[in-house]
Amino acid sequence: MPLPDFKSSEPFTLGIELELQVVNPPGYDLSQDSSALIAAVKDDIKGGEVKHDITESMLEIATGVCQNIDQAAAQFSVMQQSILRAAAEQHIQICGGGTHPFQKWQRQEVCDDERYNVTLERFGYLILQATVFGQHVHVGCRTGDDAIYLLHGLSRFVPHFCTQNQPDRLVRVPDRGGILPLGDAYIAALPAHFLHSEGNFHFYDPVSKILFSGDLGASLVSNARAGQPVKDFEAHKARMRGFHRRYMISNKICRFWVNMVRQLDVEMIVPQHGCRFEGKAMVNRFLDWIEQLPCGVDLLTQDFYRVP
Repeated sequence: MPLPDFKSSEPFTLGIELELQVVNPPGYDLSQDSSALIAAVKDDIKGGEVKHDITESMLEIATGVCQNIDQAAAQFSVMQQSILRAAAEQHIQICGGGTHPFQKWQRQEVCDDERYNVTLERFGYLILQATVFGQHVHVGCRTGDDAIYLLHGLSRFVPHFCTQNQPDRLVRVPDRGGILPLGDAYIAALPAHFLHSEGNFHFYDPVSKILFSGDLGASLVSNARAGQPVKDFEAHKARMRGFHRRYMISNKICRFWVNMVRQLDVEMIVPQHGCRFEGKAMVNRFLDWIEQLPCGVDLLTQDFYRVP
């Protein structure tokens, strides 16, 4: 089915949707009373909207098109007060997002909405299992290309939105790397800058003696082969050479990395693509190879930089 034409919006306007759980105290199982709650508040809401989501246990509040975050917050505040007041009168309560820890999907009732009824006909019981409660932030963009550009630009900041009231969830790693405590053990974050991206790190587990090496050591192999360790290093070099010559910045950086890794007790190197290097003999074969490999800017001359 073809996608509809992109609908242009005033840049950087925004609208926010928040999905809430309707629960029954004192057990706090999901309630099936969102329709009654919506009916009770609909005349009080002047800015934004309170509406159904998939099931009767879900309540969605949505702002209108807002010019800034303060306007959105003001609309949410009015809706929240109205909903909490109506919920108290009906002896039900409202919970935040995520998912419910012990609800039974078989008990859920799809709300009386044409869109969701059609979805129920198509997907059956699967729609009853969609009891997750999230948040959607819509940002106005003039064109579809602008929307894709903005989405990619914002994606790297997603972890920051997961740390409210939990600052310890986001750990700053200095350029020189560091030690990340993990219970009674730790994971070492090792600098791997420009191998191949700037600001890159590899991770070493001193208990298992595994070095997780990101793209370094990656190989172009089949899915079946990727789950196997390297057996024949000489044959395997052909599956690594092109990628490493193209993407690793320079042999100088590779040598720095090898000098650092040789100080560790490594039993296995596990790249994020392709086969792993298992056992000290195979680990050393890879270190010897990457230490000598010309790559990146080593291979460039003035001939690569000429006006076409």
